[in-house]
Amino acid sequence: RAGEVLPELPDAPVGLEDPVGQALAVQARVVAAHDPDRATELAWAAIGREPPRLPCAAGRIAVDAALALAATGDPATADALEEALERTALPELQMLRLECLWLGRRAGLIDARAHEAALAQVADAAGRPPRFVARWS
Repeated sequence: RAGEVLPELPDAPVGLEDPVGQALAVQARVVAAHDPDRATELAWAAIGREPPRLPCAAGRIAVDAALALAATGDPATADALEEALERTALPELQMLRLECLWLGRRAGLIDARAHEAALAQVADAAGRPPRFVARWS
């Protein structure tokens, strides 16, 4: 069914952004529950591409791929998460990094203290809105 909904993607060069890599990662998330093998293939294809030059685009691709792999129960989720954490190390990507740490904590791959410290930092910067804190706790 996913093949009917999700188009085949052309191979396109990576630049500032990578729409093909992003589409692969999102497709992996879409099919993860229905076709874990295909989701794994798509997620690794997304991560395996050259990262785009915009750090936020590179980070988003890696985070989406890691989320897809976690949804499939892939034992290599830790490797994808490590890549996502590397791509979200810049201070301006702290929200994406928080998403990685949240996933890592949920999957038992990240120490709770690292997640809680990042949550406190981002929440303080956002003025500690209660729904935000609840969402990422």
